[in-house]
Amino acid sequence: MTTTNPFAAGIYNGVQTYTIDAADRLRAVKNFDLAKCHAALQVHGLQKTVERAVRARIRQLEKPPSALLAKDDPILDVLDRLFIWHAQKMAHLQTVQEGSKEGTKLQVGEQEHVLTARDAVFFKLGIEVGLVELGKLPIKVGREKKG
Repeated sequence: MTTTNPFAAGIYNGVQTYTIDAADRLRAVKNFDLAKCHAALQVHGLQKTVERAVRARIRQLEKPPSALLAKDDPILDVLDRLFIWHAQKMAHLQTVQEGSKEGTKLQVGEQEHVLTARDAVFFKLGIEVGLVELGKLPIKVGREKKG
């Protein structure tokens, strides 16, 4: 079965090009429909952070938090934006975590810090703690099941 690479970037001089950078792919995933998500999971060499973002997008598309609300309910837009924002922030933190290694430069304001190997280990651990704490939004949309 042949699938189309959903990370097509454009055609230059008659040659189809594709995004291979994780950050570009993460931006693309935000707008994928279900078919593109499933095609993305078949792409050879897909980064783990991109795979996580694709799987999160699939969950979002398959179980929209707004499914039980009226279509014109104004909270739908707020909920959709919140869930998308959260998925994007989680994916960004995962990208930062994966890219943190000895020699990585961090800049906060005007201060710059270059990570040593030890710093990188503790920085990754700190991000992991943040990912665990922020992993799931503390809200659910739906009806409670009775007894």
